[in-house]
Amino acid sequence: MMFEEEIRVLLSRCLVAGILLVPPCAAQLPDYYKTVNRVTWVVENIDRVGPAWEAMGLSEIREYSGLSVAEPAEHLCGLPEQTL
Repeated sequence: MMFEEEIRVLLSRCLVAGILLVPPCAAQLPDYYKTVNRVTWVVENIDRVGPAWEAMGLSEIREYSGLSVAEPAEHLCGLPEQTL
């Protein structure tokens, strides 16, 4: 009998917590978070990934060849250098 009462109290607490959490969860994102102006990816071989991007609906895919990075990104982030 005591066990059933503890379960009822626990379920009541969960129900109250659920009711209190519903309004914050129902909030909508502002419109400026719903669209994307541009996406920038750096890839080794654009010929390999370009068709997949087009299949996903991306347009205006541009190739900038001959670019190089002065330092590996790990050094820019303060992470130790890794060799492949």
